[in-house]
Amino acid sequence: MAAGSGQLTNLTLYSVWGSAKNDVWAMGSSGTILHFDGTSWSKDPKSSVVTTALMYGIRGIAKNKVWAAGSGGVFLVYDGTTWSVGPMSGTYGLSSSLALWASSTGTVWTAGYSTANVGGSVGRFDGSSWTTQNAMVPNITLQGIWGSSDTDIWAITSYGIMVHYDGSSWTLPPLATPIATTYPTLYSVWANGPNDVWAVGSSGLIRHFTGTSWANSPQSGTITTNYLYRVWGTSPSNIFATGGLGTFLKYDGTTWASVPPSTTASTNTLFGMWTSAPTSGWLVGDSGSLLTYGGTNYTINSQSGVTTTSTLRSVWGASSINIFAVGYSGTILNYNFSGWVKQTSNTSFDLYGVWGTASNNVWAVGGNGTLLRYNGTAWALDGASATLSTSTYLGVWAASASSVWALGTGGTIATYNGTQWALSNSGTRNTLWGVWGTGLNDIWAVGDTAMILRYQP
Repeated sequence: MAAGSGQLTNLTLYSVWGSAKNDVWAMGSSGTILHFDGTSWSKDPKSSVVTTALMYGIRGIAKNKVWAAGSGGVFLVYDGTTWSVGPMSGTYGLSSSLALWASSTGTVWTAGYSTANVGGSVGRFDGSSWTTQNAMVPNITLQGIWGSSDTDIWAITSYGIMVHYDGSSWTLPPLATPIATTYPTLYSVWANGPNDVWAVGSSGLIRHFTGTSWANSPQSGTITTNYLYRVWGTSPSNIFATGGLGTFLKYDGTTWASVPPSTTASTNTLFGMWTSAPTSGWLVGDSGSLLTYGGTNYTINSQSGVTTTSTLRSVWGASSINIFAVGYSGTILNYNFSGWVKQTSNTSFDLYGVWGTASNNVWAVGGNGTLLRYNGTAWALDGASATLSTSTYLGVWAASASSVWALGTGGTIATYNGTQWALSNSGTRNTLWGVWGTGLNDIWAVGDTAMILRYQP
């Protein structure tokens, strides 16, 4: 949609701050920076130039001391003349910064999510260097931050959680009504059809959608309390879930049960699974884990932990003899007639998702907005990689070559139409971990705080 009357942009604006009635700033998607001089709004010369990240927070203490933060941990500074990239932008510890506050001393505080801390975290900039603080809210993203001083700061989440900083540590405050001590996250979603959708997550969480509403499976949190990171299936009576400490479950249409090993059991976290047939598939995980499924049990492959020791996060295949696995530090493996071999990825960022529509059309996504495409011969960075967004992409799925979806931290959703990538407004800043669809017009996404989104245009 083109910008209409009274609009300088049709992109979403997330934050506004001003030092006076004739000095107001607004920021938003794709690095949009707008300024009001008391008479009219205009686009700043650095709008969508100094960064193309989603800018979620802006704050200042004077006309020439203004800061802004956004997806991918982007940090910008305004000195009264121009906007520039701030110190350690994108590298100071937060995977995504969703809010920013500055004290009267000029100390800058950002709030968001840290994959290293696996939860809500705060970045503190003292004017020369950054420190990252764990806000003690696991598996959940901080959405807002404000304080009265550097020793009295509050941060909030979309899950109704509030945390307080007293100058030394972050703590949950006493409440009249105690809050839950765990905050569930859904990591993966799989659908057999529009009326049969499964999602799995933290502490053995298993949820099922039957066409009208979602409900926990009777075995949710009982068949296992380990985190479940992947759900995959081939039919309503052949569904799998993988997770922590080698957890591998199968649903036969009635109950969930553990899949046994053929000999030696795996104790590594299993992050991904893909099947070429109902009784044949691969599982990947920590320390380069490579496991095969044979219909009754699983076996640790001879190349497990040998071809690579990097954690593998996702696996997808074009066929039973052309399979791709991706993981940390830009690791990409390909399975063919001779076994698993490493491929050159052209990135060192962690890769979290892989999916394709054919052997010559495969996508891999990951940190710093990485979007990689395989053309059947080599991997190459897409032109939108790290420019459309610097959020960490955690999942990817494709309905067709012209309908590809990637999602990740800060509620980021990007779509590919066969020609170019574009951002889509998810309506949330929660980290989104998993995506799956039953077709072009029925797509599911899941994430922090057990959030479930559905796209039906």
